[in-house]
Formats: sequence, C-alpha cells, structure tokens
Amino acid sequence: MHCCLKLPFVFALLFLVVVSGFSQKTTRGIVVDSISLKVLAGVHVRVKNSDRGTVTNSTGVFTLYTHPADTLTLSFVGYN
Repeated sequence: MHCCLKLPFVFALLFLVVVSGFSQKTTRGIVVDSISLKVLAGVHVRVKNSDRGTVTNSTGVFTLYTHPADTLTLSFVGYN
C-alpha cells in the first residue's frame, strides 16, 4: 500500500475512535438496600453484554463509562 493511500485510512480510523468517545458518558450512582437504605459496598456493577464493569466502594458509590442504550446489571454474592 502506498503512503498516500495509508494516510486517509489512518485519519478515518482516528475519527471513528474520537466519535465513539463522544458517545460515552460517565454514569455515577450509589447502591443501597431497598428496605434499610444502608449503602452496599462491594456490589459488582456491569454493563450488560459487555466486559465493562466496576465495584461499589465502601460508601456504595460507583462510576462507570456507559453508552446511552446500555443496561446495567448488579450482583452481590450472598445478598438476598
């Protein structure tokens, strides 16, 4: 491939990476027990059908980059 043919491809690839970055947003939340309203630390928060995820901190707070159509799933081992 000639140099002049590679350059537009590289720019197109960089443009796609930049555009996909703009469609993400930071989602922040706090996970609490629905009855006692106590914060839940160590809850796994994941984006459904993705490998993206995080764990709530000691105050039940999480931060995760998401797309507008993402669905979050939460799991906590031993919690009923």
